[in-house]
Amino acid sequence: MARREFEMTEEDLRRLKEAGRPTPYMLGSGGVPPFASPQENVNVVWKELGARMGFKWDSANAVSGKGQRFFTADVA
Repeated sequence: MARREFEMTEEDLRRLKEAGRPTPYMLGSGGVPPFASPQENVNVVWKELGARMGFKWDSANAVSGKGQRFFTADVA
């Protein structure tokens, strides 16, 4: 499988950071919150990036020594 380096936009990075923020909620009945976890939200953004940029979303890894916008991933 071929791996390639990618660079996301500032907007993509902003969306990832926003998706990873915990969402406060109140537990009233002790049930499960009616929304996705931060990890699930981040996965949605990675899936969208992968589809748009042509990589397998769950294969992304940071590039050491470069900014947060750079990563490598398997080409789809």
